[in-house]
Amino acid sequence: MATKGIQQYRVSCVGISPMLQNPMTDETLDELFYGSGGKRKLPKTDVPLEKIAEARLCRGPNGEFGFPANYLFAALIEAGRQVIFDKKTKVSTRESSLVPAFLTIVPNLLDEKGDGFIPFTGQDAKWVVDKRRGVNPATGGAMAVVRPKFPNWDFEATVEIDLDQIAVEKVLELFNIAGRSSGIGDFRPSKRGPFGKFRVMKWEVVEQKLKAVA
Repeated sequence: MATKGIQQYRVSCVGISPMLQNPMTDETLDELFYGSGGKRKLPKTDVPLEKIAEARLCRGPNGEFGFPANYLFAALIEAGRQVIFDKKTKVSTRESSLVPAFLTIVPNLLDEKGDGFIPFTGQDAKWVVDKRRGVNPATGGAMAVVRPKFPNWDFEATVEIDLDQIAVEKVLELFNIAGRSSGIGDFRPSKRGPFGKFRVMKWEVVEQKLKAVA
């Protein structure tokens, strides 16, 4: 008999291509909220590339290396466009997704804003400066993009799945597709880049829960 109810699983993954990081900063969010008038600052030209890259690292509440849990969630939603949910219905479309209805990421840590954060399993992960050609979204012209790059990275995440709505095999399929087709971080496969790809190495039951009755 198939397992039903709410079930937690721990998934262990390893990066199979380097990860680039470039989270949107509070300064950039302020510019988007208030507009450019009086808010946008001219870029400094005497800042070392290492400092620029360091400012673009994703950090946990105690300075841990890793990434926000919503990065993984977004990768799973994107992967849902390739997974059949029921008959011909896909888990995700361009406009919507069923992933939030049956899957929750149980965060390892909470960042300073109270959002979930997934630290790398190995906190001795080394990052290097990555500088490459990019495209200015405002002008379409070439620009230099500087970001931190983790050549080697891995992580563990705990997910809570409603098995009354979806089979666990489908969720594992989501993870496998997310690892090779969605990716995590900047310039990942879903953004036409080669970075942030990962592979599922281990999948295990954590805890069985009963589904709440209204």
